[in-house]
Amino acid sequence: LIGCRAVLMSAQGAENWQVRLTPSGADARSTLSQEIRYTGTREIRLFELIPAIQQMLSCHPGLDHVVQLELIHAHQTHARLQVGRYSTRIRLHNQREMASLSDGGRDLLPEQPQAEGLMLALPLAEPEHDPVSLPLHFSEQVFTGNWLVSLPDDAVGPWLLYTSDESTLHSRPTVVPQTVSQLSKPLTPLREALCEADGEERMRLLRAALRTMAADPQADDWQTLELLLDRLHHLPLASLDICQALIREPQALTMATLLLDNFSSRLAERLPCELPFEWLLIAPEHWFDTFAILRQQLAADNPRLISVISNDIQSKSQFLSRWQPALRFIFDQGLHRYFDLQSPDVGFFLKNPAMLTASWQSHLFDGENSAMQQMFRRNPAETHRYPGSGNTDIGAFLKTPHGQVLLRHCKLPTNDFKLAVVALPFIAAFDTYAGDNQQWQADPSRLFSLRNARQFDTVWFDLAYQLGLAMAQAASMQK
Repeated sequence: LIGCRAVLMSAQGAENWQVRLTPSGADARSTLSQEIRYTGTREIRLFELIPAIQQMLSCHPGLDHVVQLELIHAHQTHARLQVGRYSTRIRLHNQREMASLSDGGRDLLPEQPQAEGLMLALPLAEPEHDPVSLPLHFSEQVFTGNWLVSLPDDAVGPWLLYTSDESTLHSRPTVVPQTVSQLSKPLTPLREALCEADGEERMRLLRAALRTMAADPQADDWQTLELLLDRLHHLPLASLDICQALIREPQALTMATLLLDNFSSRLAERLPCELPFEWLLIAPEHWFDTFAILRQQLAADNPRLISVISNDIQSKSQFLSRWQPALRFIFDQGLHRYFDLQSPDVGFFLKNPAMLTASWQSHLFDGENSAMQQMFRRNPAETHRYPGSGNTDIGAFLKTPHGQVLLRHCKLPTNDFKLAVVALPFIAAFDTYAGDNQQWQADPSRLFSLRNARQFDTVWFDLAYQLGLAMAQAASMQK
């Protein structure tokens, strides 16, 4: 889409042009759709649609999901484009003895200098193995556009064929079955999971391995995971089963974030941009448990090590704060409780949770200059289209005790079109605290509406979400 423009051929009726985005994939038919109107314009720069397309794609886990972009004028579709997560795919042929690059319709023929070192292979279960550069295939001393799949037999498990991180191609990797006929040595749980051929069973084994690792920061498999991500982090994350498993195991994800070097800086931003995942849907309890395990197993009573680990945690947290609005307060609590870093706000909250939440509620809802009223003034209804609630049942939430408290404070009628924007961050916070994050991540429509609500007014969303988490925690402490 970079550099592409849609030129509208006639100025007459230009106000009737619109763009429709609709995702589709083999795994499920999506109910998502987004329409963007263009009034009185003659051309549309398509790269401006990239964020909207990325957001729609990332509501689905499937690597082969695409978004269909339609240019519509007066209810008639004039052009269609399909945009996916990759532009080329690695294709195996000649009984898996050859590999080539295809753009879907035809095989590509790169120049020989570009092709050398472009195609790599890595044994997934042994990422410490040096990647193998596939040799080029020649016919009468001319490069044919194919690579020879010539792999050594000194590594266990399947091989991943992928393009190097120096390439500008966004390529879909592919897997070659293992070259060793049988496993000659016992494998760790993560390595064993990576060797499994069946997709569903592999995901089950990966998640089980991650749960075991989450309880043991000194497990050898953490080094395997770090090496694997070091080698393959430049690929589309939807193509890596280990990333698909991590977003479903929040305890392992929080441990990876605080334990592994480069994980936060490389993947904190990319996970929600490429996969159906949001950092703000991880329950605070998972972070607290990770703090406790790190203190108990790595630091114990060594003051110097405690200081080193707490500084490391603080530096890694900076990559997450824009994605998880309540993260600073969550981390302050973790450092206060487990690493002896005193925080006045946390101390006050732990002694008087109701007083702190009451103060925050007053800031959000009381008076003409409340955060809610400021949000309404930033987004006047005459010029701004307020997003809806998707598949989230606002009515059911308003009947709960927390919903009643919200209604009492915001003073909006239950049929007010602005209520979804006001309530969604609170609903997400209460569900997150209760550990019900999967009902958001597994439902593309709910995840899409949550992201739209946050993008509509990030300042309001983040304040409301942080208050919602604090209210849920205060209610839990009082019980």
